[in-house]
Amino acid sequence: MDHRFSAPSHIVLENVTFGRDGQPATLVAKSVDIALSSRQLTEPRHVDTILLENGTLNLTDQTAPLPFKADRLQLRDMAFNSPNSEWKLSAQRVNGGVVPWSPESR
Repeated sequence: MDHRFSAPSHIVLENVTFGRDGQPATLVAKSVDIALSSRQLTEPRHVDTILLENGTLNLTDQTAPLPFKADRLQLRDMAFNSPNSEWKLSAQRVNGGVVPWSPESR
């Protein structure tokens, strides 16, 4: 975890793996940059921006839901896989974003 005084509203996590035991990881990323805002006072799990860099995001009906919502989810050089869901997607070297990011658990 990294925090820079030059960017006090950002928390940077490095070499992140997130998921449930016994399941493929939902997220593996070299860097996760979470930009905070004043909204954390009323909604602690809603952040301004989540930037995922250099890794893989696996979303299926069985994977652990991501615990945050964001005004923007940004992907930079990420693989994205969603093989067993309504949208069967697989992409490599994805650069793009989703506005807003509001995942729902089933």
